[in-house]
Amino acid sequence: MQVVVETTGGLGRRLKVQVPAQRVDSEVEKRLKNLGRRSKVKGFRPGKVPMKVLRQQYGDDVRREVLGDLLQSSYAEALAQENLNPAAAPLIEPLSTDEGTDLEYTATFEVYPELEIKGLEGLKIARPVAEVADADVDRMVENLRRQRAEWLPVERASAKGDKVRIDFEGQRDGERLESASATGQMLELGAGRTIPGFEDALIGLAKGAQHSFHARFPDDYHEESMQGATVAFSVTVHEVYEGKLPEIDDEFLRSLGVEDGDVERMRGEVRQSMERERDQTVRRRLKDIVLEAVLEANPIDLPNALVDQEIEGLQTDSMTRAGRDPKSLEGRPSRALFEPAARRRVSLGLIVGEIIRSRGISLDRNLVEARLREMADEYQDPDAIIRAMRGDRAMMQRVELMVLEEQVLDWLLERAEITDETVPFKDLMNFEG
Repeated sequence: MQVVVETTGGLGRRLKVQVPAQRVDSEVEKRLKNLGRRSKVKGFRPGKVPMKVLRQQYGDDVRREVLGDLLQSSYAEALAQENLNPAAAPLIEPLSTDEGTDLEYTATFEVYPELEIKGLEGLKIARPVAEVADADVDRMVENLRRQRAEWLPVERASAKGDKVRIDFEGQRDGERLESASATGQMLELGAGRTIPGFEDALIGLAKGAQHSFHARFPDDYHEESMQGATVAFSVTVHEVYEGKLPEIDDEFLRSLGVEDGDVERMRGEVRQSMERERDQTVRRRLKDIVLEAVLEANPIDLPNALVDQEIEGLQTDSMTRAGRDPKSLEGRPSRALFEPAARRRVSLGLIVGEIIRSRGISLDRNLVEARLREMADEYQDPDAIIRAMRGDRAMMQRVELMVLEEQVLDWLLERAEITDETVPFKDLMNFEG
């Protein structure tokens, strides 16, 4: 078998493969003989059908089957022979498939980049350190009270922190926008759950008020057609509600799982929960800082096929979150929105994979078990959840990948120069009471 490799630019490769006609004919002959031993042809006993008859009846079908199989097997052989590692499936174009001639074809694809990871030792990392102060616990308890507030209608004008029930209609160029209109919508003012300026425009309005204003959609809004659009809104306020916070009594404490009514125990559990969230946030910050530094030190060429796959995955996720058919082409967000994130993900995936391979990092099964337990503890029957996850191979692969990535992060942090940087808890957590 002859193989010629061409570079088509960057990571692009084209193989020209030539499989001798003798190998093709020999495989066709072999399969026809096997077929003859079990075929029933009128006028002949099984196993006694002449080759000439077999060729007449089955020759074309067998040859097509052989050519298909040889395309796959010879492609794999050519990759191994030339030590090529394709990043995606090839585009195969047959050049010659006629009987009596060599099988010839080209296979075009991209290869994975060759990586030599640098900058892994002595990364300078600033680690945020935040103590959970009594005032932070106070703010969290107030948040918990607000989450359990009883919302009562009031006759005054709305203020930040109130809820309003509204009808609103958005228009652009005089035309109603269904995606920017609703009836009977409940909205908490100051919660930041709408586009910038929308909630602020509703402060100071009483029941029965009608108000018109303009608001601009963010440039990165999930619906492409609305990105950067300025919309004229008309709003009718049907009701204003004020939150009545619960007293810190036995009923409130029981709602938090504190059955004995011990306020200090409740505050201690709240503090522990806040400290866990703080530690998780610090870990995420460190991960972002470390990986960004490694990315900056290792710019790499990326296979377009991998970037395209990642973009399609992000588009599908976006459609699913928006409650749309992820397979639909209608309303699909632009690829350009996701390309930077996709390129970052692919780069990180390749770099992390190479660190795992080159530094001999192997999966720690104890950490996998700990991660499974952590995920399952959120459910009523953790053991049943763990059994279900273990039986789901795709789920286990995701968990194992997460654990490996955490092991890579630990490996990098062990070699980094880390300095502690004290910050207020509320700044670290973006926590407003």
